[in-house]
Amino acid sequence: MGTILVTNAQQRKSLSFTRSLGEKGYDIFCCDTTACNPARFSKYCKGFFKQSPKESLLTFLTELVQKKSVDVLAPMDEDCMEVVLHNKEMFSKYCSFALPSIESYEAALYKDNAVRLAQKAGVICPKTVITSKLYNESIDEATFRRLLEQKAGEIGYPVVIKPVRSSGSRGIAIVDSPELFYDTFVKVHEQYPFPLLQSFIKAKDKYDVCLIYNKKGECKAGFVQKEIRNYPEEIGPSTVQQSFHRPDILQEALKIMNFIPWTGVVELEFLVDDEEKNIVFMEINPRFWASVETAVLSGVDFPWLYTEVARTGDCPLVEEYVVGKTVRWFWPGDLLYYLTAKNKKNQIPGFFAGKRKGVTDDIYRSGDPLPVMGVWLQSIYTIVRKERRDFVLCRTP
Repeated sequence: MGTILVTNAQQRKSLSFTRSLGEKGYDIFCCDTTACNPARFSKYCKGFFKQSPKESLLTFLTELVQKKSVDVLAPMDEDCMEVVLHNKEMFSKYCSFALPSIESYEAALYKDNAVRLAQKAGVICPKTVITSKLYNESIDEATFRRLLEQKAGEIGYPVVIKPVRSSGSRGIAIVDSPELFYDTFVKVHEQYPFPLLQSFIKAKDKYDVCLIYNKKGECKAGFVQKEIRNYPEEIGPSTVQQSFHRPDILQEALKIMNFIPWTGVVELEFLVDDEEKNIVFMEINPRFWASVETAVLSGVDFPWLYTEVARTGDCPLVEEYVVGKTVRWFWPGDLLYYLTAKNKKNQIPGFFAGKRKGVTDDIYRSGDPLPVMGVWLQSIYTIVRKERRDFVLCRTP
């Protein structure tokens, strides 16, 4: 069938990709910076390669795609995607992939750019202030602070301080009062320069729209999932997702993407506000999303569709999928939710819900159980390495 290199093997989405294409007869190789990861333990992984700390990512990937005669390269997260995007011509000599241009990627990646695209498309967004536009070298700190506080007051509290670029909801802070605003802004700004200010959207319902485009820029599949639970509770990545039929939200996503020439996968996030029931755009993730297994189990096999687009330039049109499929990231995501959630009662699905109650774990499979061991090793690695522990647990400044 061919050889595929899957990067970022620590990510559960990489495990989903490995299983999906391995089941179809492809030879799958995985790589990452640590051997403590779930994908390498899958029976579908033919070999694992660890990047040396002394070796650049560009050199590592270039040598690996040549050494293993890789047919399709699947860069699963931003670090690997950006190396490939900045060196597209060179990588295309050795393998195929399905990625947008660097210009389209950055238009989606940076949240200020994404808000402008949504506004251009006529899609509702939170009130947004791009703080980098308020600053110039001629103004002092006191003036900048006054401008920030003025804009925050115009937005109205609570105010959301959101990095222009981050992943996993890291760096996001919700400020309830003017007294706390500036100190919180400075803390975020120190790690993520000139974050956005946005109005807080009171919403119980959060949806993700997942899409794939062929090399002609045509959308070939759309999938909508509802985020049931999140860690951290209010602003974090989802720990439980369920496939949903929401063509109205899908159309809002397509309206935005019509303004970006695209190839490959992309995910857009929306809230439905509690009062007006408006569909509110939040951000774009221009890569594979962590919970891709939900779509795969619902009948939209994005890893396979990606591979087809990479190989041939196109893939079959997928217009239907199973609705109501519930998938959970139990360890450590949903466990951390239950340890920190304010209200643990009357949760649906319950903490002990399993397959009998229609909840599927996105790591454990009876026919491929060893990735669970990889997750445990990854957890130990995270506990003993402070920088890794902080990365996982400390998402707010």
